[in-house]
Amino acid sequence: MSDHNSFIEKCLSGDALLTDIDHYVNEWHASDSSSTLAEYLGMSFDEYTAWIENSEVLRSILFARMKRIAFDDYKTDARSVLNKLAARGLQPAEVHTLEEWLKRTNRL
Repeated sequence: MSDHNSFIEKCLSGDALLTDIDHYVNEWHASDSSSTLAEYLGMSFDEYTAWIENSEVLRSILFARMKRIAFDDYKTDARSVLNKLAARGLQPAEVHTLEEWLKRTNRL
C-alpha cells in the first residue's frame, strides 16, 4: 500500500478541488505507480467508469462518498439523488446534465 493520498481522499478532506483532477491524472502518468488510474484517484471501478463516461459525475461520486452511500446504490436511486442534489445547491443545469447522462446510459 502506498503513502499516496488519493484525489478522492484529498477532495473529501478539503485538500483538493474538483478542478484539480487533471493534475492528479498527469501526476499518475509521470509516476512509477503500479496502481491503475482508478486506484490512484481513489475511485472504485464503477465510479471510474461513470467518470470516464461523463466527467460531470465527479460531484456525484464525492457526494455519495460524503454520505457513505455505495455509488451503485446511489445510481440505482437516481431520481431521488437528482432531487437531493438539487436541494443541496447543485445548479439546475448540472442536475439536467446529470439526468440526461443517466438517461443516455440507461441508468434512469
